[in-house]
Amino acid sequence: MLADLKIVNAEEEGVELPGGDANDAEADECEESGEVLSTAEAAKLCGWIQGVLSESKVKGVRASTRLTDSPAMLVGHQSAAVRKLQQVQLQMAAGHKDATAMGMSLDDMGPIGTLEINPSHPIMRQLGAVYTSRSEPTKVMAEAIVFQLFDNSKIAAGVLDDPRSMLERLNKIMAAAIPAGRKKAAPKKKATETTEE
Repeated sequence: MLADLKIVNAEEEGVELPGGDANDAEADECEESGEVLSTAEAAKLCGWIQGVLSESKVKGVRASTRLTDSPAMLVGHQSAAVRKLQQVQLQMAAGHKDATAMGMSLDDMGPIGTLEINPSHPIMRQLGAVYTSRSEPTKVMAEAIVFQLFDNSKIAAGVLDDPRSMLERLNKIMAAAIPAGRKKAAPKKKATETTEE
């Protein structure tokens, strides 16, 4: 019974879930109800995300039907063990010093894999609605979210080299997400009495 099962790495490119036709029908229903980006919207969003991340970071960006709870997933990447070995080699080349502190990173060695996005995830639907905004703060925030989604995908895949690199971005995203509190009124100045001469 177990001999008939084929074990497949879910992080490989091109993996299809069982029941593909049923998944396609469900995706069509969600697309019609607006619960998922349309195929055309998802393709445009993927192109924009690819432009933000650049070819130096990812091989490509595409919509996926296999993701259910995650907004994005990194596929077709090297294993975390191979990545760690490359990191050790990079540190050896840097003379056993902290390669990250010297500005050396595995991210500089070329694209890491392909980013698959989930067009039905609320983050992707909202990103799809705002990425074409003319508002500069909205564009900046949308790009920060793309970089955070990419780093989140790298964390899930076990291939993020230095998590400290995303702290400033996370702080900016959190600051933007928290509604501004009521502004305190400036203390009123006491009226000064004038004396007549």
